[in-house]
Amino acid sequence: MKGIGYILMVVGLIAMVFAINMDVSVSTYGGRINNIGLISDRQNYLIFSCVIFLAGIILAIFGSKSEPVSGSGNVKCKYCAELIKSDAIICKHCGKNVEHEKETDDSGFLFTPIDHDRKFSFRDWPPEIFIAGGKVNKNTVYQFIYELKKSNPKLDSPGIVMKFYRDFSSIEKGLPDNLIDEFKELRKSALQQ
Repeated sequence: MKGIGYILMVVGLIAMVFAINMDVSVSTYGGRINNIGLISDRQNYLIFSCVIFLAGIILAIFGSKSEPVSGSGNVKCKYCAELIKSDAIICKHCGKNVEHEKETDDSGFLFTPIDHDRKFSFRDWPPEIFIAGGKVNKNTVYQFIYELKKSNPKLDSPGIVMKFYRDFSSIEKGLPDNLIDEFKELRKSALQQ
């Protein structure tokens, strides 16, 4: 935002210089006289350029610097929430040791739900979590269906499919096209158990 503010300030200043140097006179038989229409145009250009300049000042003063994107090799520190490099051992902001997450293999769960008392939510299961190594992770699908059944003990398998049809569809829409059928088959076999 600060960069945009500086650009607007420069554009506003250039527009002001042009507006001030605008010729507002016209030639007649007796010489040059001021034209009220051109004077009005110059006034409008000056006001417009001042507004642009002031907007630039406001953005330059109150705008925030753009932070590096977290997807570019940066992660947030657990303790101070500042972005640090993913290879960092110690946070440069708070000085705490950074714990790196353990990577899972393709056969295991991408994460293990620890909170058994927590209510089931489809938001906790984004489509990306079902993909491991370019294929659907069978254990994750089975864990997903297990958690879903556990949170809805009164529903049988067809009841779960009917009740959560839209939610299943939204997960399938987030998967690559070549993995949708595999996900459906794994979901179906997990529901039958």
